[in-house]
Amino acid sequence: MIGAREEALRGMAVSLAAEVALAYIDVRVLGARLDVLECNLGLLEETRRLADERVAAGVRPRLDLVQAERLLSATQALRPALRLALRLALRLAREVAENRLALLLGGLPRDDLLDAGALPALPQVAGIGLPAELLLRRPDVRAAERR
Repeated sequence: MIGAREEALRGMAVSLAAEVALAYIDVRVLGARLDVLECNLGLLEETRRLADERVAAGVRPRLDLVQAERLLSATQALRPALRLALRLALRLAREVAENRLALLLGGLPRDDLLDAGALPALPQVAGIGLPAELLLRRPDVRAAERR
């Protein structure tokens, strides 16, 4: 019975590690979403500038410039509302993820996780082997075996 408890404890440790990793990833991904929005708007501005140059050089029809300006204007008109909505959603989601991570780690929420640089590289995962071997590595199966 002692072996079964050890395996159950090992299973809980694996679950805790997985939850911590997921919460950390949530915090980091949410922080990058606003940067993507700003990048997209910058690309639209660059597209309008290029269309203007091509029209001025006589390579493209004026319609290309008009379309680029309209798309940019429409997106810029949405920018303040979109920024506000995205910031509010990100702030709320980030706080939830930070609180979840703090709860899992037994500490207080920290907002420095967003400034931690690039995400760590994932380790190379070896093949999982045969299905029977995978079953033998599962803590719940090992606990049941010991019971």
